[in-house]
This record gives sequence, structure tokens and C-alpha cells, in this order.
Amino acid sequence: MAMRLKSGFLKPIHYAKVLRRYKTEDKGKQFMKSFQDQLLKPHVLHSDPHMVDSFMFTTVTGLLSAEKSVKGAAMFKAFPVDMSQYRNLFNFSRIPKLCIDRLYQDERAKHVLVLRKGHLYVFDVLDNDGNIIPRGEIFNCIRHILSLERDPCVPGLGALTTLDRNTWAVLRKRIRETSPANAESLQAIDSAIMALCLDDCCESDIGSLLYSILCGNGVNRWFDKSFNLVVNESGEAGINYEPSWGDGIALIRYINEIYRDSTKNPLVFPETEACGDAVAKVKRLEFCFAADIFDTIREKKCQYEHHIKGVEVNTLSYKELGKKYCQSNNLNTDAMVQLAIQLAYYKLKDMFVTAYEPCSTGLFKHGRTEAIRPTTMETKEFCRSVTAACPPSKSELRDLLNKCSTAHEKLMKEAAMGQGFDQHLFALRAIAEKKLSPSELPEIFLDPGYEIINHNILSTCHLASPSIQAGTFGPRGKDGLGIGYRLLNDSVNIFITNYGEYYCGSEVIECINSALNDIYCIIHET
Repeated sequence: MAMRLKSGFLKPIHYAKVLRRYKTEDKGKQFMKSFQDQLLKPHVLHSDPHMVDSFMFTTVTGLLSAEKSVKGAAMFKAFPVDMSQYRNLFNFSRIPKLCIDRLYQDERAKHVLVLRKGHLYVFDVLDNDGNIIPRGEIFNCIRHILSLERDPCVPGLGALTTLDRNTWAVLRKRIRETSPANAESLQAIDSAIMALCLDDCCESDIGSLLYSILCGNGVNRWFDKSFNLVVNESGEAGINYEPSWGDGIALIRYINEIYRDSTKNPLVFPETEACGDAVAKVKRLEFCFAADIFDTIREKKCQYEHHIKGVEVNTLSYKELGKKYCQSNNLNTDAMVQLAIQLAYYKLKDMFVTAYEPCSTGLFKHGRTEAIRPTTMETKEFCRSVTAACPPSKSELRDLLNKCSTAHEKLMKEAAMGQGFDQHLFALRAIAEKKLSPSELPEIFLDPGYEIINHNILSTCHLASPSIQAGTFGPRGKDGLGIGYRLLNDSVNIFITNYGEYYCGSEVIECINSALNDIYCIIHET
């Protein structure tokens, strides 16, 4: 998934580009240290976010033991969220193995990984006591890396992280066993606190920037890290992450914290002096490759470049609908956007397909996500009615709209409270596959309906963070759509990713705009 961070994050005009790039990395390390030292405020859900910052709430819960503070928070109708995933943000990688990845973490590591023009560099950002080294030294290391030229004879090893996992597993094993230096370099990558990608591109419009953060150029990402913090020449910042280690709830908290600290409490300024010996501190990771590995890297980079040429990213900002307008009409805003997506696809393809929206189950210990299934009998009836040759009256359509909103709200609550069915069936199937042969699986897992519901054509995600300006992700398959959206007070912003061979992105946007217009007109006229 790719997310563009809010513009104010890195773009005071007087900042040099190197300062913009340093600023994000430094705040990220502060977040990590706060979590490791157990100083990070608990993540608490409440309908009124200001409540959890009130003197009364913090005083009462602060006087209670850790075990009793959960019950104390519940008195205020506030509910702590499981934060066990936060640890996996840092020093974390997934290592490819045949048939299954291995998740790896080494919290002893003190260095960060920096990717620049396909080269990989590391330098320590923590001292021997685990404290962040002087900011001027980090600043100087990044400035030094930016000054280095690319060696055309060195292939971009990051291209191999774009491969299917089994192919990458075989190649990685060969590279690791070729020399001790290779094994050491791979270990440095895997254990690095985080990956910072310094891109050469200068995109600033949202669509192009999302495409760049999501796809990259094939060599300046290490997709096996828990996330890649991407900063380009214009100072625009974004995050590319893969979810095997955890979910968006942890990453969004990280983004919110570094955005707030970077804008309100900056620790580096134009007059900040660079210090330390960057040449001695920065190490470029070296690899010894056989000739065929060189050729494979170049070949896979070309294949990846060809593949991403088919990816389209389009955006839409719809000004008529927003949270205020929907709430004033007793409608759930998320339900209205999901309904618009359903209606748009029906207009585009004249069919109903499987849709997926993630919902956090962080209220439970070690909770991950549950699926909300927005395609319902209520949305089906609405879509058919509003597009009929002789549609019902506006008041009848409004009744159908209300039913869609109520049904979606019910699904959201059930998913958040662990009452969904997707993860339950997934776990049962995983257990069955370990114990039984494919022909012996329970009948439900062999049913065509089960296969259909797990082939998600419409993969959607609500980007619920004030620090994220935009975000999207690749479709689940070539026949799918990846749809991220932001629900603002006075507008809805939608970001769509698709493969050009299956959809025309501008047509998809046009259909969603038309669907939102239909919904708005029904609400406005009733």
C-alpha cells in the first residue's frame, strides 16, 4: 500500500531538500525510542478524541494499575487498542523461503538502511546505550549519501524483492551462500531499523506521486521491510508498506506522531550544522555476484518496469458529499461511499462483484483485521432501482438509501466486535489444510461461492488519518480495483488503482462521480 503524507509535513519553503529528508527519519527514530521505553501514549478509541487528552481521563487512568486502567477507561466509554503490532514497525523484515516467508526481527541493530539510485547504504543512528546520536551527524550522513554518484556497474538488488516469493527465495539463498560479505550485507538489510528511499523523481501531483510511491522504479525500494519511507527531490514524502507484520492501525499512529512532531516541534533547522565524519560512518553494502545473477537482476528490473507500465492511478475529489452533510441527513458516510463504488461498478460492468473493506479488531488482544463485505442485498436492490428504465420515486429511493446505510453500519459494528465470518473461515481452512488432503477438505471450502467471495474485485480502504493526504494500493488481481478514500467534513477524496488492460481508469472515475451524483441528488431532493 502507498500513502502520501500531508503536504505541510515536509514543505516549509526555506528548508533545503536534505533537511526535508532528514526530518522524517529523525522523528521516526524518536517514535521508536518512545515505544521501546514504554513512553508512548496508549492508543485509545473514543467517539470524542479530545476526551482521552482531558485532565480527568489521564488522571483517573494514570492512578490505576495497567490491568485496572482498561476498566477505568471503559468508564469514560474509551477503549484501549492492542499495540503489540507496533514493535514490528522497526528492525523488521520478511525473509523469503520456499512456500512460506519467515518474519525476522533484530532489535539490537542500531542502523538504518538508505536506498539511493539503487545503491544500499547503512549508518548507525543510535549509540551503544541506545540513544539517538546528535542530529547534526545524521544530517551529515544523509547529505553525504545524496552527494554520491551511481555506479552503473552495480545492479539494483532491490529489483529482486519485486519477484514472486519462491523465485526470490532461491536467488537470495544463492546470493547469501556466494560469500560471507553477501550474508553480512543481507543481515544488515534485514535488521535495519527502517528503510529510507531517496528518490530522484520530482512528482508533486497526487496521482503521479501515488504511482511513484506505490511502484517505484524497481531498484530503489526494499519491499521486504515492514515499510519504506519515501522522499523525493521535491521533498514530498510517502510510505510504502506490506502488511504481513501488522495492519494500518499501527502505521497510521506512526505517521500521525511524526507528522505532529515534525510540524510542531521540529528538531532540525536551516541553520543546523552538519557534524561528524560521514565518510567513516556511512557504509555502502557490497555484494559479490555471479555473472548470471547480474543478468537476472537486470532482466527482472526490465520485467518489473514493463509490468508497472500497465498500472494506472486516478483520483477524484467530490465536493457535494462529506461527513457533515451525510451525518446531518442521518446517513453513514462510509456506507455512502461504499454504495457509490458498488453503483459505479454496476454502471460500468452491469454486474455485482465481491467487495472488501478492512476493519480493525484491535480491541481484542493481538487483534488484526476482519472483513466488511459491502456488497449486500440492500446495495443490490438500490443499484438496480436507481438504474432502472422506470426508477422508483425519489422518496422510495431514499428509503432504499437508508436501508443501505443501516445494513452497512451493522456490518461495521459486527466486524469490529469480532462477529465477522471471513477470518473465522480462514482459520478453519488453514487448520483443515494442515490435517487433510485437498479432496478431504470440508465441503464449504470446495464450494464455488467460497472461491468467489475470496476473489475480491473491489478492494477498498478508508484512510482515516488527518496526516495522510492520499493513499491507494495495487488491486488484488488484474481484474480488480484498488480503492482508497478519505472522508472529509466537506468532501470525499477517492484514489483508484487499476490495470489498463482491464479497465480505463478515467471511465472508472467517471462512473464513481456519476454514482456520487445520483446519491447526492436523492438526498438533496428528499
